[in-house]
Amino acid sequence: MPEPVAHTSLEALRTGDALVLRITGELDLHAALHHGPRIDRALVARPSRTVADLRGLTFLDCSGLSLLIRVRRQVARWGGEFTVYCPNRNALRILRYVDVGPPLDFVEQLPEPSLS
Repeated sequence: MPEPVAHTSLEALRTGDALVLRITGELDLHAALHHGPRIDRALVARPSRTVADLRGLTFLDCSGLSLLIRVRRQVARWGGEFTVYCPNRNALRILRYVDVGPPLDFVEQLPEPSLS
């Protein structure tokens, strides 16, 4: 039985036509393995827009970065848009300067919650 991931959390929230993946804490190998299947289940609905909300991120390693790239590829398969919201300067520096093929797209704000 997998050990609980104490240093990270994932929430998949729908806001209108967007899916927001709010990841807080440490996005490392253990967290990526634990949360990857949960993200896959959230993406089954094929949202037209998916945003990774990383404002609560405290640590990011290559496994976490790999998870984000995998999500970007999945979303691109059905023509969806994948963006990253990351006001955390340390994580943002890593995300912007690591060569990940096509660069990640960043947004300045999160989608507004829908009123319905």
